[in-house]
Amino acid sequence: MAGGFIDDPSPILFPDKQSTPGYALGFTPLDKITGQDLNALKNAALSLRDRLIEVSQRLASIERHPGTGGALLQSVPCEPFIQVGDLVCIRNGAAELACADSTSSLPSVGAVTEKIGPALATVVGQGKVSGVYSGLTPGFAYFVGLFGRPARAPIEAPPGTKLFAQRIGIALDETTLLMNVSLDVTGYTT
Repeated sequence: MAGGFIDDPSPILFPDKQSTPGYALGFTPLDKITGQDLNALKNAALSLRDRLIEVSQRLASIERHPGTGGALLQSVPCEPFIQVGDLVCIRNGAAELACADSTSSLPSVGAVTEKIGPALATVVGQGKVSGVYSGLTPGFAYFVGLFGRPARAPIEAPPGTKLFAQRIGIALDETTLLMNVSLDVTGYTT
């Protein structure tokens, strides 16, 4: 296609373009493109394709995760006693149980939806968590409770107990919690 033009993807690939007709329009004539230019374009396209495949695979794995509705997921190291349904905070790079009676275990970053092994868990902080909990009250907000489980407010504790409130989400039905973890933590006494 002698005399035709293509969009110029990079001035670095075509250093002599200032002397090329059509430069003011941002185009490089096809008859001025060398084999070296084509190889550079091919390599750039292949690199971009590989990156897009990698990103697509990551997104697909998030969307296929059971019960999350495409939620934001994170795999983190954890103690063996951490269970599916536990609310966790991250300390020193690992998931620890979040509890409403201890500021050292707050803020929670989400709920464990899967144990990948004894020391690795999948945590959801934003999005639907289905089938992990039962007996939720639809339409009610849930907070970090005692012993690392979601609880409706107010949390029952002996009078004079110092507790900390952190909202984690709202129940959509008896088994689905829409996680929208707030990082705000407020102290109060029962």
